[in-house]
Amino acid sequence: ASPVEASVYARFLLHWQGLVREQGVNADLARVLRSLEALPLPWSTLVESILPARLAGFTTDLLDRESARGRLVWLGERPRGSDDGAIRLIARERVALLHERPAEQAALSPVQAALVHELERRGASFLTELERAARSADPALTTPDFEAALWELVWAGLITNDTFQPLRALTRTRAPRLSKRGRDFLAGGRWWLVANLHEHEPSAEARALARAELLLDRYGIVAREMAAADGIPGGIGALYRARPALEAVGRVR
Repeated sequence: ASPVEASVYARFLLHWQGLVREQGVNADLARVLRSLEALPLPWSTLVESILPARLAGFTTDLLDRESARGRLVWLGERPRGSDDGAIRLIARERVALLHERPAEQAALSPVQAALVHELERRGASFLTELERAARSADPALTTPDFEAALWELVWAGLITNDTFQPLRALTRTRAPRLSKRGRDFLAGGRWWLVANLHEHEPSAEARALARAELLLDRYGIVAREMAAADGIPGGIGALYRARPALEAVGRVR
């Protein structure tokens, strides 16, 4: 192989990411999600631009179906104002491989600590159950303060929901058309601890292999800049241990 101009790689990447549709070829949801897996992306941009550009007729119902089948989870990364935030979409069975275990939070408020304790005690819980636990910690708690505490735990990477309805509710004032159902409310499924997906921590070799395959699926050609842009812990150097295994099966060169 020989070096090429950046514009050549840019054209290649457009095809690789499915942004140039070939006539008569239907995009595959699983392939699209795999190419974006574990990448922190703003929820509004993801469902308004990124996924529709790759999937004709996209609606958030498609994500709900994958979640309902136990195939897909979303993890909060950071807020973007009060009505949006960056999330990661990850296949459920690959969360421990592609996502760092949530750090212990020493500075939780009494309400947040009560919510975490309730989820540890009960497991996955509905909104009304969490609200009851929060009000037991603070009887004067208002609904907006309860919702704020819940979202702070989401953006800290500690909790998530098994539907995408809370994310729709978050953006309802700026993008009411995102869901066909047209019903925007925070309650929509069960809330649970992200740590529950980290019960069995994989080896460093398994992590390196999964993350190397992730970048290959996303970019086709991988260099240190891609690893840095994706925030891979340890950068490209941490993935070198996966190279012999990938080369042995003809996956890379």
